[in-house]
Amino acid sequence: MPRLISSVVPTARMRWRLRSLPAPTPSFRAKREELRRVRALGHDLGRRDPVFDVNGKLDAHAWADRLGVRHATLLAQVPEAGQLPWSTFPEVFVIKPVRGAASDGVHMLRREGRHLRSLKLDQQLTEQDVTENLRALSATGRISSDLLVEEMVVDPRRAHEGPVDWKFSTFFGEVGLVEAKVSVAGGKPRWKLFDENWDDLGDGWVDHHVLADGLQPPVHAAELMETARRISASVPRPFLRVDLYDSVDGPVFGEITPAPGGPRGFRRDIDHKLGRLWEEADARLLVRAVDSGLISPADAPLPESALRPMRHSRLS
Repeated sequence: MPRLISSVVPTARMRWRLRSLPAPTPSFRAKREELRRVRALGHDLGRRDPVFDVNGKLDAHAWADRLGVRHATLLAQVPEAGQLPWSTFPEVFVIKPVRGAASDGVHMLRREGRHLRSLKLDQQLTEQDVTENLRALSATGRISSDLLVEEMVVDPRRAHEGPVDWKFSTFFGEVGLVEAKVSVAGGKPRWKLFDENWDDLGDGWVDHHVLADGLQPPVHAAELMETARRISASVPRPFLRVDLYDSVDGPVFGEITPAPGGPRGFRRDIDHKLGRLWEEADARLLVRAVDSGLISPADAPLPESALRPMRHSRLS
């Protein structure tokens, strides 16, 4: 009868080989998935990560003011699309939901006589078209019904188009990657990757992206990089995505994204580098926790140790 593998006693040579296997390398994608699971378990325990307290657009604007970071000028705030005061808006403006995913419900608009030109769709629209679109998205739950209207940021390199969205992957005060998202009227956005020195990283995604060939770093590249680091250093988390725009006057705050969605992954060398930066940020946060006494041994069992999430199965 064949010998079962489970009954094999490891020899000294087998144990040596097991000990000498290389440890898994740091992985940004693995860290992101771990963070998603931990946050879900924390939600089961009745706790919401307070970083989301400054994730909503209005809360983020107030927070940016306290940090001394410029943001787009707010023109109006309304509870519902039917209450938009159209006649008060300038020639170019942006309508955004207070809460929403990705670019759902975002309208970059330019006046054309009695109509509007969508800079995102390259279509002529009416005020009623925009209102109906926003109401339909709100009815599905994809965006909130309450809306903000802002002045559109004028990008020095794209004065007559929507600004480039510069998405900084940050790690508690350090920048590891910059994704440039370029809106194309009537088409899919184009993308480009840069490192923290504004060197072109080529096609660094594992899924398909249309590349923005020829895109140069922003005019105020150094200022944007410093602003991203400043924002990141103010949030004690190992990872935070910071979205900024470049304007004729310098950096403009867009938003922070504590947990970017989607299955997007990066090329192996980039994934490894970002995973290493995540671990280094974790180490700096450990210093913060040690110095504050939050993780010092106690003289009795701590009450949080008795908490147990109720829905482990949904995370598998």
